[in-house]
Amino acid sequence: MTTVRPCRPQSSMFRLAILANVGTLAFVGAGCSTDVSTAVAPAAIVAGQSPADGNFDQGNTVNQSVGPRFRLEVPSALTLEVRDWSPVGSPRKLAVVATYADGGHEDVTGFATYSESDSSVGPDYKLVDIGPQGDVSYRFAGNATVTASLVGLITQPVAVSASHASPSNPAVNFESTSGARAYVDSGLTCTASGASDPEGTPVRYVFEWTGITGTPIRRTASDGSVTETYLVERADRGNKIQCVVAAEDGAEDTLRSHFVAGGAAVQVYDRAPNVPYVTLSQVIGTEFRVGGRVRCEAKGSIDADGDPIKFEIRWNGTHGGQFIREANGIETYTLTQSDISSPITCEARAVSDISGEIALASDWSRAGRGMQLSTDPLAPIITSMTFVHLSPSPGSLTGDRVCNSTVGVPIPWNNTTNSPVSAVVDPAP
Repeated sequence: MTTVRPCRPQSSMFRLAILANVGTLAFVGAGCSTDVSTAVAPAAIVAGQSPADGNFDQGNTVNQSVGPRFRLEVPSALTLEVRDWSPVGSPRKLAVVATYADGGHEDVTGFATYSESDSSVGPDYKLVDIGPQGDVSYRFAGNATVTASLVGLITQPVAVSASHASPSNPAVNFESTSGARAYVDSGLTCTASGASDPEGTPVRYVFEWTGITGTPIRRTASDGSVTETYLVERADRGNKIQCVVAAEDGAEDTLRSHFVAGGAAVQVYDRAPNVPYVTLSQVIGTEFRVGGRVRCEAKGSIDADGDPIKFEIRWNGTHGGQFIREANGIETYTLTQSDISSPITCEARAVSDISGEIALASDWSRAGRGMQLSTDPLAPIITSMTFVHLSPSPGSLTGDRVCNSTVGVPIPWNNTTNSPVSAVVDPAP
């Protein structure tokens, strides 16, 4: 049997596309000639799963956050490309790329339908199986021609060939120690087993992880199964992590099975800090009256992932005074005339100080007490203390006064006269 090596494109100028509304296109380059026809090819091979179903990214150049573009707009061209070759030149991975009138590109590999023709194994058999990510698995030794179609467009044919059959697909199990939600230090395990090669050559497993920044650790069990373990890192937060595995034979012309996912992708989340302890107090050195200041302070939070913490503070009951952020977790407010009779409170929460939109915040925590300016301008408001030292004889003391002690006596303030209230201090022993 003669093995036919397919034409291998040498540069982007040899990429061949079939344009919409064009009947037949001939192209000659790099020593090979290809005729492209819009006729539907026989023996359809359907790629059963979309890349949107949790498979690894194919490198699209079009934003698919609102769905594939081809469902809203017919591409102007459809191209079938070989993305990976075996050491001897057998195509091991295909990709279907849609091109649009504005020059945009979209990988539609998982949505295309594949057709096979001119197979050396006869019309009743398929030479290749093409997986959802374009992985080419050979059922037999031989050669054939493959095309892909989508929304009425058909690609140029691509020759595929192999000198032997591919190994069988492995059984894969992908698990997280924390379930569907993973966090920093969560353990992920991906185990592959059960693959075999029709020619009896040894089989090894090829793991492909997506969404990770570190390196998994591999372990081979006595039964031949292989497990890779990965500990989620801080830089992985916000990513979806997936593991897929293919079996690879030990032949000189190494062929692979399809890549198999052992479970759904796992989303990695940030962990929120614990709630802070919040206090509201008068600023030392100021007076608790109009023009005075009160301080809200948040502290005591710890981030489970070891991230720096920033505090967010919000006030309630304030009326147009000035806010000053003195430090992380500390803000002051200057009291106004409109604040009289209004209970003032504050609350705060802790947020992981990391970039991006993945940072989580604690619940809001309110200060244990509020503060309120009195409506009575003559109401005593403590602004300072007068300290009196007592040294009388023990027999002359009454009440709770203690011999040889210092007593602090508060001095009230008159809000109307803006001066201390007189005749309120009794320093006599």
